[in-house]
Amino acid sequence: MKTILRLILTCIAMTFVFSTFSEKQCFARNITLAWDENKENDLAGYRIYYRIGSSGQGILNDYTGTGIAEGDSPITVPLGEDENSSTSSFEFSLRNLRGNENYFFVVTAYDTQDLESGPSNEAVLLKLSTAPFIMLLLD
Repeated sequence: MKTILRLILTCIAMTFVFSTFSEKQCFARNITLAWDENKENDLAGYRIYYRIGSSGQGILNDYTGTGIAEGDSPITVPLGEDENSSTSSFEFSLRNLRGNENYFFVVTAYDTQDLESGPSNEAVLLKLSTAPFIMLLLD
C-alpha cells in the first residue's frame, strides 16, 4: 500500500445486555468501532485486532483476543461490511464482549494484494464495575 492507513478510532457505542453467567450477573457488551476510511484505490478491507487484559502496545502479534461473536483476532472486515452509509468513515460492530474484561483494539487496512498497513492508535474499553466507562487513547 502506498500510504499508511489514516485511522482514528473515533467512536465507541455500547449496548448492554443483562445476562446470567455461572450463577452471577454480568454484562455482555456490544460495541461499534468507527474510523476514518482509507482512500487507496486498491483497498480491500480492514482487520480488527483485539486483546483482552492489557495493552498490546501496537504490536500486532500481541493482539491475540478470542471469544467474541465475530471471531478471534484479527477479524477481517471486507469493505462491503461497512455499517455506516457515510463515505468518510467506516463502522463495524463487535458482539458478546465480556463485561468483566478490559479490551484493547487496533485496526489495519489491507489491499487487494493482501498488503497490510501499520496499526492505528489503540482504543480501550474498560471493564464494568457499576457504571459503564470508556476511555479512548488517541495519539
